[in-house]
Amino acid sequence: MFRVRCKLSDPSTEKKLTGPLERRHVTYFASLDGSLGYLLPVSEKVYRRLLMLQNALNMQLPHTAGLNPRSYRAVQNNSADLANAHKNVLDGELLWKFLHLSVLEKSEMAKRIGTSVDQLVEDLMEVDRSTAHF
Repeated sequence: MFRVRCKLSDPSTEKKLTGPLERRHVTYFASLDGSLGYLLPVSEKVYRRLLMLQNALNMQLPHTAGLNPRSYRAVQNNSADLANAHKNVLDGELLWKFLHLSVLEKSEMAKRIGTSVDQLVEDLMEVDRSTAHF
């Protein structure tokens, strides 16, 4: 695991981030199976919006090999935990599938969770812009 400061500006817009966003870091990690991933803190408002999107996608999309993304990625320990390990962490792979839906499906899903397609896409693009180091 290693921690890197998030990108402070987007080359396409030349917009510079300031305030608390300026001090935000992303934690990249590699697992034993060779996969790479990252953890990025997001604001409460963005988290709630993306959590509702994740729950809607979880119900609507067919899952790979019939595996529920919420349960097959959960960590299983022999000892009892004090907290729910996979709560408050969003599944980026599932969220990015929203961008590959048809326009009608996107608008229907956005209407169902009470926001706009543009706002959801902007939230996902902000995550991408903050972590686009490579």
